Amino acid sequence: MMMAMLLLLLALLPAPAQALMFHSDAVSKQWDTWVFVENGTYYVRAPSSHLGQRVAAIEGSLTDGSRASICRVSQAYYLVTEVSFGEGFGVGTSTDGVHFTDHGYVWHAPNWWNSSLPSSRTDGKRFWEGSSAVWRAADFNTTGRYLINYSQMNTECNCQNITFAESFDLIHWSNGMERGEADTYPWFDIDPALYQVKGGRWDTIYSIPVPGSPGQENLRDGYPRYGYWTASPLDGNGTFGLGITEDGFTWKALPSPQMLPKPIGAELGAVEYVKPGVYVAMLGYGWPRTMLAYTAPSPTGPFTRSPKNVNFLNGSCYYSRFFRGPLPQQELLVTHQTWDNHGTHFSYISPFKAVDVDAEGTFRLKWCGCVPPPPPPPLLLLLLLLLPPPPPPPPLLLLLLLLPLLLLLSPVALFCFQATAIPNIALVLARLHEAHVRTHIEARKRHFLRHLYIKCIILPRQARDKHRENSKNDRFLADETPDMIA
Repeated sequence: MMMAMLLLLLALLPAPAQALMFHSDAVSKQWDTWVFVENGTYYVRAPSSHLGQRVAAIEGSLTDGSRASICRVSQAYYLVTEVSFGEGFGVGTSTDGVHFTDHGYVWHAPNWWNSSLPSSRTDGKRFWEGSSAVWRAADFNTTGRYLINYSQMNTECNCQNITFAESFDLIHWSNGMERGEADTYPWFDIDPALYQVKGGRWDTIYSIPVPGSPGQENLRDGYPRYGYWTASPLDGNGTFGLGITEDGFTWKALPSPQMLPKPIGAELGAVEYVKPGVYVAMLGYGWPRTMLAYTAPSPTGPFTRSPKNVNFLNGSCYYSRFFRGPLPQQELLVTHQTWDNHGTHFSYISPFKAVDVDAEGTFRLKWCGCVPPPPPPPLLLLLLLLLPPPPPPPPLLLLLLLLPLLLLLSPVALFCFQATAIPNIALVLARLHEAHVRTHIEARKRHFLRHLYIKCIILPRQARDKHRENSKNDRFLADETPDMIA
């Protein structure tokens, strides 16, 4: 009885923080997401379809069964996809990683904003843009300028190219073209010597400082920088693009890194330094959506498919991206989108996850963990020790007396219950269901084989025996007929 009441109380408690997610109400659809952290604020962006703030108890699953909770602050960007694969992006900001201020649809891709204004790049047509990543410009320490890159898909040549925009507050962005002016930044076109142009991908750069270079300021900032993006290497010699820059917007393409055991067709989420001698590439692959992990000893490869937990994220979630947490630790975190039964482009920015690579080189995403509740006040413990033991109360009164203690311990009990009992109950129910289905299938199989035996063995034998009996009777009558006539 006591256990039943405890479970009932736990069921009535609000869901823990790890269930929370962010969806913009300012747009109808959103897709990819990327994050940038500056001055303790997380800038969360995602391509839009309609942006807004919403908390929902929906979460994609980590394939190794881990659980999670939001424990960092962030600003997130989201890709807007209301009428195409991407028309711009919105941004939400947060100081705790849970509660977001939605700034709405902050960037309209110039070829959508100025669709009636012909230019050498758009010719008055609207071409969808790809999602992006943010980094400090090379002159940030004197100008405070940030850069963002985005790709544009030209449907006439069926190819992509990349350009840039700038901001000084991480919310308002410009490159001149949205005002009908000349592009402030150069275009980074596909290098035909290394990558396929017609029908080729050239989709948004994720960058890291060249490790050990004199200009590296910390794990996230500094120049020169390596960049990685979705691309189509010639003759299948690789999976994604690689390049280098000295200023953040003028890029030189390099040969695609070697992939082991062999290259695959995939979308690159990001490549990051995890620990000395370990770089991880996250690749989007297949349907249902799956994120694969590849590791390398250096930022230029070779990248080898992880022997364990290679499909580290799948199901109703996709396109994970790395980002660095606040200084000074700059913890490596991951963001990705998750969708519900409204469809893939009605998506949420999922709770941020921590990164771990164990001694065997296995890459995993982990939840940061919940903060345990504070212990009971010392005075309460002292009173409980000093008071004489009362006579045994009736069960109902005992429950009422224990209720405050149950409420104090409920966060711990809920955490333990969710971490142990719920997975075990779900496992038992799943196994019972599998046994029931297996029994049903076996029964149908036996029924089918029994009828098959009757139709293919018993009935033919009966027909054969009947035929033999009739044949004997015919021969007997044929032999007796002449004598009877005589």
